[in-house]
Amino acid sequence: MSMFSAYDISALGLEIEMQRMQTIAANIANVNTTRNENGYLYTPKTLVSNLQFDQLIQGEMNTHTLSSAVNLIDKDIPTKLVYEPKHPRADANGYVEYPNVNTADEMLSMLKTVRVYEANIRAMNVAKAMAQRAIEIGSKR
Repeated sequence: MSMFSAYDISALGLEIEMQRMQTIAANIANVNTTRNENGYLYTPKTLVSNLQFDQLIQGEMNTHTLSSAVNLIDKDIPTKLVYEPKHPRADANGYVEYPNVNTADEMLSMLKTVRVYEANIRAMNVAKAMAQRAIEIGSKR
């Protein structure tokens, strides 16, 4: 593993967590969305990573890009029916179908994502400090 592999691993981690944050934000933004103009109801999504840390350490980093590292999948949860008989999208019984987004769960996921993002930044800073120290030691000889 080269010195630059640490940067590559952290950079990929930052990209993944940024994509995860965008997915969470989309879920929260669509919590009260009914069907769109094409008749489709928003489906909450989750980002699943395909990476194993040991693969990255063993030098398989160059085979992974953001698109190969993650899958954006629909959450397998039923929709939420809310009784709103005056709503324009209400069915014959007065119920409107909404995506079943749990805002509290999404906020917890967001906090976790921020912490992982910060950990990747710290790892990158440690690698940078190690490289700077190695340069200092090498320049004294």
